Amino acid sequence: MISGEVQLLTAAVLFYLYESAILIYVNEGLIFPRGNSKWEAKPATRGTFFSGRYLFFLNIFTVHRPIYRLLWRSRELAINETSDWSELRIRYRTFAFVAYSSAILIFVILPAALFFRRSDDVVLIVVALIYTCSVITAIQLLRSTRMGLIAAPISRKLALECVFCPIVTVNIVRRLSLTTIINKDFIATSHQLLGSDAWIECKKSLLTVIDFEIAESEIDKNDENLLYSRAKLLGLEKNVGE
Repeated sequence: MISGEVQLLTAAVLFYLYESAILIYVNEGLIFPRGNSKWEAKPATRGTFFSGRYLFFLNIFTVHRPIYRLLWRSRELAINETSDWSELRIRYRTFAFVAYSSAILIFVILPAALFFRRSDDVVLIVVALIYTCSVITAIQLLRSTRMGLIAAPISRKLALECVFCPIVTVNIVRRLSLTTIINKDFIATSHQLLGSDAWIECKKSLLTVIDFEIAESEIDKNDENLLYSRAKLLGLEKNVGE
């Protein structure tokens, strides 16, 4: 029979994997920082198609990294928009410490206490530290609301989830960033932020979507908007080294 400790840790791992999965529609894309200055973009077509959407598994080791969801329109490409993303890169940085602390406590120190130390006192101390991180996160969320950084309904909901389910604390940066409404176009943002090689790969995926829409169009096989968008996107280049 599987022990209660193994069942508990298995449930924690499975729930964290569930928390790290995201479904996006074909007209959406994900933007997230990579390293100290670069960005990465994931069009929906690079995921696994599941239940009408594309399934992505986020990197389970980069809990400090915000993930932003953006829209794009195949018939109305907005390729000339530019914006400053430096603030969005660091907006939720203050939550990174408790996120990593919770991850280490839950997935490293707690298993070690359960299977190696086998001391009730040590386990209680670790559990107390885990919930301390959750409470600290909840307080940070409520303070951010008062500062106008996070909407009150979102902060209250996440604060309760962190207290009742510490795994949410591990994923708090990504939870917050994914609920952030970004009124920016995915294509324009990708073209602005990506390097030349990354933009070429991203553009190929986007052209695949437009080509599919052209082929499957039931109204007009020669949809002028789609054809114009395709030509416009095809001609959107970046200088090598950008």
